[in-house]
Amino acid sequence: MQLFSTLLFLLPALTLAASVKERAVAINYAQIEALRNQISSTRRQYAASAASIRSNLNIVLASWSGSASQATNRAAQEFEASLNDALHALNNIEQQLALVASDYEQNENQNKNKWSKE
Repeated sequence: MQLFSTLLFLLPALTLAASVKERAVAINYAQIEALRNQISSTRRQYAASAASIRSNLNIVLASWSGSASQATNRAAQEFEASLNDALHALNNIEQQLALVASDYEQNENQNKNKWSKE
C-alpha cells in the first residue's frame, strides 16, 4: 500500500518532468532549425550579392584595356575566388547544420522509442 501511494505521489512529478523534457527538446530542435534557416538565407543573399559584384566587375573590366586591365583582371579573379570560397564555406555550414538537426531528431526519436518501451 505504501508503494502504491508513493507512486501516486510521484506520478504528477514524472509526468511534469517528461513534459518539460519534451518542450526542451522541441525548443532545441527549433533553435537548430532556425539557425539552419538563417544560414541558408544568408547564403542565398550572399550568392545574389556575389553575382551582382561579378557582373559589375565584368562591366568595369570590359571598359578597360592594356596592362592596367591585366592587373585589374587578376585582382578581380582573386576577388571572385574569395567570393566562391565564402559561398563554399556557407554551403558547408548549412550542410553541417542540416546533419546536426537530423542527428538531433534521430536521437530524440530513439529516446522517445526507448521511453515508450519502458
